[in-house]
Amino acid sequence: MLKLFNTSQSFNQSITMPYQALKQLLSPIVTMDDSLWEAWHAITKPVTIAAGEQVLSAGEKQTHFYIIKQGVVRFFYISPDGKEWNKAFFKEGDPIGSLSAYLTDSPSQFTVEAIEPCTLYKIAIDDFNRLIKAHPKIMGFLNNLTIKLFTRNEQREGILLTGNAEERYQWLMANEAWLIDRQIPQYHIASYLSMDAVSLSRLKRKNSAN
Repeated sequence: MLKLFNTSQSFNQSITMPYQALKQLLSPIVTMDDSLWEAWHAITKPVTIAAGEQVLSAGEKQTHFYIIKQGVVRFFYISPDGKEWNKAFFKEGDPIGSLSAYLTDSPSQFTVEAIEPCTLYKIAIDDFNRLIKAHPKIMGFLNNLTIKLFTRNEQREGILLTGNAEERYQWLMANEAWLIDRQIPQYHIASYLSMDAVSLSRLKRKNSAN
């Protein structure tokens, strides 16, 4: 269950202005003046979720998106026979939700689930749309996020379709080695790389030996 985070706790205690934490998380994606960060912060709600909890399910209408303050989540598809295929992983500073569902006003095609206990900023899409209308400069966030996700997805798609298992593993280490450092369960990473856990374990041993 989503739980509202007690903002009197240490989450904001060391922050001079409440919006500074949000600004620090998202400044790699978009640059705005402080008045816009303050307006954005006003529509956010800090929440906590447990590992294994879902904030969006496949087929569900998306009403909120989130920004990760702490923790890791995964996006995954479920095949007709019930098998899960990991689409992506996200960590601190990443916005999460279905961008395509937002842009097309359609149900999400995948599920978003916490792998670790997470603290998130929760933002209602209706509030965010009103914010954009009042402050069009915030569209820069959506534009930059779209470019970031398109680039990431295209690169991963290319290596999955053309690379062998070794090349897919090397791509992971070059681009998303944090997944290994954070000790994400091996079967999740294997699914992400379109291989089984035994093959991934073999590749890890081989590369550690080198």
